[in-house]
Formats: sequence, structure tokens, C-alpha cells
Amino acid sequence: SPPRLATTTIMTHFDRSSVLEVSTSDDQSLIIKSVDASNGSGVSHNRKVASYINEASFYSTYAAELIQKGINIATPLLVEASASDDGVSSCDVAFLMTDLRVEYPRACHSLSEHEMRTVLTWLAKFHGSFWEQPVLADQGGYWYLSTRLDEFDEIPRSSPWNRLAAAAPALEAYLKGDGSTSGGGQRHG
Repeated sequence: SPPRLATTTIMTHFDRSSVLEVSTSDDQSLIIKSVDASNGSGVSHNRKVASYINEASFYSTYAAELIQKGINIATPLLVEASASDDGVSSCDVAFLMTDLRVEYPRACHSLSEHEMRTVLTWLAKFHGSFWEQPVLADQGGYWYLSTRLDEFDEIPRSSPWNRLAAAAPALEAYLKGDGSTSGGGQRHG
């Protein structure tokens, strides 16, 4: 008989998405992430849709290679994604993946030096795997000035924020790179 499932809602978002924790009768813990981003419009909505599609592409394209290299990420067991013809106005995505909280049960708000080195080593291995490789998406990261102009306009132009506002266009240009490589690391949603 199929395993019995017990589910717990971890989070629900306004754009008809949810993340569920699933416990099976054989003590596996899995995560289901489901997103229906079919209602919405504007720059913010389009950025979210592009990010969801990019996340699905990341797990479909790179997860197996990263896991094979010993870089611990959630193992995707199922990734389904569909997008509107323009790729940014709507999408439906669904993920079934392993729950990293089984292997890494402790949530940290502060780290010891050893824990910090472990985290930085993981980040270096992860991003180093994609150094100077083709990008997954031109704007796969979530923060770009061109998609956050409303928020940018709300930054107070008094010190110290005026320095950030003045640097924002150069930071965006660096993060975007030249379009052929990621400027040094993979952008994964």
C-alpha cells in the first residue's frame, strides 16, 4: 500500500503559493512547494514569476551535479513548471524535494567560529561551482534596480542612504555582468 502522509503547512503566500512539510509513514520528511502565480501584473509580479521559473530551472538543471559534487542542497524529486508565452506574466510551479531540516535540524541566529567557517565553505563551494559559467537567467537574482524602482525611489536621500542610492546603478551593472557569465556566481532565484 502507498505510504501514509501527514502534512503541515510551513508557509502560505499571497500569490496562491504554499510550502508544505510532508511526513511519510516510513519516516521520510519531504517538502512540497506549489505556486500559482497566474493573477497579477506589473514589474513586481513579473519579477516574482521570473524568479519562480528560474528556481524550477535551477533545480531541474543543476541540482544533480551539485549533489554529486557533495554540495548539500534539497534533492528535487519532482519539478514541474509552466509559464505564459512571454515567460513573465504567469506561471505554475510545483516542487517535491527532500527536507534539509532532517540533516540540518538546527536553525541558527548566531554562529560559532566553526559554524561560520562551515557556512562560508558551503557558500564558496556552491558559488565556485558556477564561477564564470553561463548564467541561468539574465536577471535570476531577486534584487535589481530595474525591477525595484518603486522601492529605490522610497530610499531617503539623507546620509547614510544617499551613498547606497548613489552606488545602486553600479551595483546593478556588476550583478548583471555582461550577460554571458554570472559575474562570478550562479543566480538561483
